[in-house]
Amino acid sequence: MSAVAFASAMLISTFAPLCEASAFLRPHASAETEAATRDRVLQGLLDELSHSDDLLAIQQLQEELRPMYAALPKGQHGELEPPMVRYALHRYFAEKRGWHMKGLAAGSAMNSSLSVDVAEVFGQSLQSHGTSLHKLAIFASKFTHLVQVEAIGNLENIFAALHLSSTSPVSRKDAEAAFKWYLVMYLLGDSTEGIQKKDLVSSEKDIIDMYPAWRSVKMWLKDLSQTLEFQQAPVRNPFLSNSNDVSFGRSASMVQELGHRFGSFQNAECRGLKGVLMDMEVAGTGRVPLSEFYRVGLKEDWQFNEDEDYLRSLGALDESDPKRPSVLITNYIHSQTNCLSTSGFYSVCCTNECEGLLGHLERQIAAPSASPARIAEIVSHLESDTVEAPRNLSSVQLARLSTIAELHGGQVMLHGRLFAQWIHHAYPRECPFPHLSGSTSALSQEEWHKTTGGEAPLATKAAMQQRAAELDSLSTEQQVQAALPWTEIEELIVPTRGATESSSLFQGVRSVLVLVAVASSMLPLARAAKGASTSSSECRVDRYLV
Repeated sequence: MSAVAFASAMLISTFAPLCEASAFLRPHASAETEAATRDRVLQGLLDELSHSDDLLAIQQLQEELRPMYAALPKGQHGELEPPMVRYALHRYFAEKRGWHMKGLAAGSAMNSSLSVDVAEVFGQSLQSHGTSLHKLAIFASKFTHLVQVEAIGNLENIFAALHLSSTSPVSRKDAEAAFKWYLVMYLLGDSTEGIQKKDLVSSEKDIIDMYPAWRSVKMWLKDLSQTLEFQQAPVRNPFLSNSNDVSFGRSASMVQELGHRFGSFQNAECRGLKGVLMDMEVAGTGRVPLSEFYRVGLKEDWQFNEDEDYLRSLGALDESDPKRPSVLITNYIHSQTNCLSTSGFYSVCCTNECEGLLGHLERQIAAPSASPARIAEIVSHLESDTVEAPRNLSSVQLARLSTIAELHGGQVMLHGRLFAQWIHHAYPRECPFPHLSGSTSALSQEEWHKTTGGEAPLATKAAMQQRAAELDSLSTEQQVQAALPWTEIEELIVPTRGATESSSLFQGVRSVLVLVAVASSMLPLARAAKGASTSSSECRVDRYLV
């Protein structure tokens, strides 16, 4: 795991005593029933979605979403169906902020009291006609607003714990102290409801001991504070208060910007992690032999020590050759083990570089599908962080692209599993390998700890030593050939027309619950309930992948 995820690992190793000794780890308690909370949340969203008082912001969101919207498959009325709404929102927040919204990503689970069906939010119009670009932009705007409300609520709780006024300006020293403790609680991802000053002091001591990047984060935060101070200077009235005083509004703006920009700091850590893994990979495959992974892990205090069961559940373990398991670099980097659960709504994760590549294709094609020749032309001229362009695609890559098109009447579906698998082979260090839906579980280390009854997802030293001692007798060329598996199973987010006619080509179906993470703007939220549930229904049609 990366430095940014170190705090999570340490919390696991000391979970039981911390739960007894630290008040700030207690869960948020609510007197409302789940049904009442859900009804209130839904009604609040319906009220918010009925109007928008910031047309300029909505228009900007529309322009940001337009290229992806144009390329996504539409229903018969030319608008997005519910599974695509969930998919689009997940991609937007992941690429824009580094936020993995809880309940939007594939395989994620949600607190039932905070779950709302997209069709229910948009009413019968969504079921019959779908979601327009304008509605999608409003939805993204309102989710952003709910995140901001949560952040302000947490700041209010910290001000209350420090006996600071949230209605009158406070000294700069007090404001900076409040912001520091807000950052501590943000990194820990714990509820601030009812928190006391002694809990804040205790949590700061914990974060210093458990979080290696703490000093770097504080330096980054100081730069952010100075940048915002400079940007806000022209709009402040120096005659209204002492220049050394800070209003609660200014502090609220700071915590909101922290949430918006923290992904950039996280991603710097992720790029360093990617570099270390690439030094161990089998040339050009995007895979690291598990033996080498553990061999390096034995030399580190906290890196590369997840056990095989946990790596498998994350989808980061390639066992296509059972005798030579390997770690998928991109799947590992983008897994929950390298995320920070900083909010009840989202986790901050590594930026998925494949989103940028897919976004380029979407802008060029502006449609849900394209011919193999058109895709090959674009990809051959599309460079990435580790792939130079222009380049010639191999005959195997071109043949597989044509095979995918044959399944869909001569066109390659850009948002299906087979194309995701193809682009993984084209950019193995940027694009994750797409496992079959239901075969992996996006659990964080803390969630794994809870679901296994206290078992930590870390390998023992003996297990790591045993794997590290394994010698690979294959040549590099043989390893490269063995490390690029191909699974001829398609999965689509929504069924294409004529899917039933081609159903004999596929096996299995995955039922989709179109759930979206929402919460009340009237009270701060606790951590979203963790866990991942998988259910499937088998029949002879395409898989529907969310």
